[in-house]
Amino acid sequence: MSSMIEKEPKTPKPIDMELARETSRRLAPLVEEGTDLHLQIRGATTGDLVVPNHAAKMLLDILVQIGRGNAVQLSSLEPEISTQEAAELLNVSRPYVVKLTDEGAIPSRKVGPRRLLKLDDVIAYKRDMYVKRVAVLGELVRISEELGLYDLDAKA
Repeated sequence: MSSMIEKEPKTPKPIDMELARETSRRLAPLVEEGTDLHLQIRGATTGDLVVPNHAAKMLLDILVQIGRGNAVQLSSLEPEISTQEAAELLNVSRPYVVKLTDEGAIPSRKVGPRRLLKLDDVIAYKRDMYVKRVAVLGELVRISEELGLYDLDAKA
C-alpha cells in the first residue's frame, strides 16, 4: 500500500477549521475512553470501520490542530531508526546520539557504516531522561525552599 501522507503541510481553510473543531468536540469523549472507535461511514459499502485507539488519539490531535488553524504534517518511523532520526526525536545532535550509543546508553546495531537504533529503545531513553530531569528539578525546588530563596523574590 502506498503512503498517503502528504509531503507539504497545508494551512486549513476556515470551513475545514470549523468542521475539525466540531468533529474533535464529538470525538474527544470517545477517544478518552481508551477503546477502539467503531465508525459508520455513509455511502460506504464495506460497513463499519474500526479505528484502533492509538490511531484515534492521533486523529483527534490532528483535528484539534486543524481546528486551531495550524497546518499538520504526519510522518512515520520504522521500528529501527537512524542516528539522525533519533537525534531529531530526542532534540539533540546526531554526534551526541552516536556518543550515547558508544557509551551503551542506547543500544544500537551496525549495518555497514550505519547505526540503527530500535525506536522503542530511543523512546524509553527519552522517557527515562524526562523522569530524571523532573526528579532533579524537584530536588532543586526543595533545596531552594529550604534555603528560603523563594522568600527572597517576595521581599524584592
